[in-house]
Amino acid sequence: MTYMQNRDISWLRFNLRVLEQAENQLNPLLERLKFFSIATTNLDEFFMIRMGSLLDIALVKPDANDSRTKLPIKKQIQMIYDFTRNYYLKHEYVYQELIQSLHQKNIFILKPDQLDSEEKKIIKTYFKSMIFPLLSPQVIDRVHPFPHLESKKEHIGVLLKSNDRTMFGLVPIPSNDILFRLPGESLKFVFVKDIIYKYVDLIFDMFKIEEKVAFTVTRNADIQMDDLYEDSVDIRIKMKEMLKKRKRLAAVRLELSSPISKTFHDFFIEKLNIQSYQFFHVNTPHTHHFVSSLKETMSSKLLQSLSDTPFKPFKRYTNQAMIPTLLNKDMILTFPYDEMTPFLRLLEEAAKDPFVRSIKITIYRLARRAKIVDYLIQSAENGKEVTVIIELKARFDEQNNIDYSEKLEAAGCHVMYGIEGLKIHSKLCVITRQIKGQIQYFTQIGTGNYNEVTANLYTDFSLMTSHQGIGQDAIKVFQSISLSQYDVSYAHLLVAPETLKPKILSLIEHESSKGHQGYIVLKMNALTDVDIIEALVKASKAGVQIEMFVRGVCCLLPGIQGETDNIRVMSIVGRFLEHSRLFIFGKNYEEVYLGSSDLMTRNTERRIEILTPVNDTNLKMYLKNYITVLKKDHIDAKEINWDGSHVAIPNQSQDVSSQVYMMQHYDKMHPTYKKLNWIQKILKIKTP
Repeated sequence: MTYMQNRDISWLRFNLRVLEQAENQLNPLLERLKFFSIATTNLDEFFMIRMGSLLDIALVKPDANDSRTKLPIKKQIQMIYDFTRNYYLKHEYVYQELIQSLHQKNIFILKPDQLDSEEKKIIKTYFKSMIFPLLSPQVIDRVHPFPHLESKKEHIGVLLKSNDRTMFGLVPIPSNDILFRLPGESLKFVFVKDIIYKYVDLIFDMFKIEEKVAFTVTRNADIQMDDLYEDSVDIRIKMKEMLKKRKRLAAVRLELSSPISKTFHDFFIEKLNIQSYQFFHVNTPHTHHFVSSLKETMSSKLLQSLSDTPFKPFKRYTNQAMIPTLLNKDMILTFPYDEMTPFLRLLEEAAKDPFVRSIKITIYRLARRAKIVDYLIQSAENGKEVTVIIELKARFDEQNNIDYSEKLEAAGCHVMYGIEGLKIHSKLCVITRQIKGQIQYFTQIGTGNYNEVTANLYTDFSLMTSHQGIGQDAIKVFQSISLSQYDVSYAHLLVAPETLKPKILSLIEHESSKGHQGYIVLKMNALTDVDIIEALVKASKAGVQIEMFVRGVCCLLPGIQGETDNIRVMSIVGRFLEHSRLFIFGKNYEEVYLGSSDLMTRNTERRIEILTPVNDTNLKMYLKNYITVLKKDHIDAKEINWDGSHVAIPNQSQDVSSQVYMMQHYDKMHPTYKKLNWIQKILKIKTP
């Protein structure tokens, strides 16, 4: 199908966008370094998760094809590795630009050979006294077998010669210190890895070193959960076992600091069970952690001068009790422009309110220190029934969630881990209150996690409402999870995997029936669901105007004549991670939904996800104006082209970065719901 693109190639193009932010001179230097770090981390996780899965599929079913583009799996893997090889060229170029920019600020990250004679003496002394005692070098022979190499841990490999005997040696790089700062007032640094590399001959002084290379192995981290659900085994215990297993999965990538000989090449292939196409020469740091290490050495004044201007979220409803306020009107918090405090205060009030009977919440990711957990524990201690459904399969947050589940359980909360075969990704909280014989429900539904740290870094929506029908539906969700029965009908909420996708398809079909009068706006992180893509293509052919904001993966190619020429796709990559999900149908915003789900097959068919309708007219108007600002962005936004490339949006009448605009004007945002036309007045534009 000409209007489909491969999911993984789409993602790689998106990550190139992130790397370009590290190149963008408009960003402060430390923000550029941050984007470089994010792009590096993103690529690491891509190889650990996606490449691990693809290589596993290719082993089991070598004739498999991509379900969207029909691209053979082996060709897809080859394309990804080829794309990554080109990506690394850009990666190295951007890194060198950053190093030069640091030098202009009198911050120097140097190679040992760039130091003067006195500085070389200093690092040699440092190596002998502080580094050498911490090292655990090893030769590889019959009595010293090749060890398991931890994923993403840096090593120095050496090819050794002793008389007529050739052998290999390994030196794991300590992970506690990444940069060594040279003495003096100036900021001069050398990577600890480079110091070890320089003096590795002192470690193997009984051998002649024929060759040396710094390298890092990336391993598959896509642990499979299919065997976790055994009636006799606690999933928490099983998850702990699986986390140990993750550390030993197959190698999917080998990053090398320089080209190597055939002898070394064959050694790695044999010991790591890896193929030549999985080798990459990467003349940049193999880890992103050096950025945080660099920042730790800087004065607060220097940090401030090289960083974005601090932004403090707007404090809303500071002098209002949340429960009576919600009885009068619905609220939307927009992170990071709003503080999360109103929701936290709602939980705090519920913990103390004598009329509150229960609190039920789904948890996917939390901050390391979470006030939410404190309020839930306080509620349980005050005699409320507290039910917490915590997802132990939240990738890379498993251990954190295990720890919290044990803490909540010890405090008397009822802790559950979800439904067999389905990951619970929804962000749902419902408080039940009984007063004068009447039941009241206070429901919060969000697009992002209950994480007080990422709420300052991600754009998300949080709807709070006392709508009785939504509250009753929310209670049904918790009952269906506790009974492992998710085939339930709901009057208001869209709940995957049963009702969300059919309703979205129905709403798209309804707009299709309007022809040129139809209008759809979709904002999400990713679009991969084939059924929804085909429905959107059908709507485009019918003349429906479709505007999409897809931050990352987008398997639909817009602008293809006769098929998707009525579809426009924008991707915004800026200071904050665009994370909110919003679905709008009709030119007058007749149907508006927000919630946890992207339009990916895994979300619509294999997860518990929730979308809630936005019923309040004022809130709909607010969201309409919010979309207007996104559409005017041509600084942080790029348009996805018919070939999948990301292209700059032609200059318009005003330079607008939607995120900067929101920060600058959010303090002017409606102190009451009567001032909702602020954006239209300033931009002097009309929404469709």
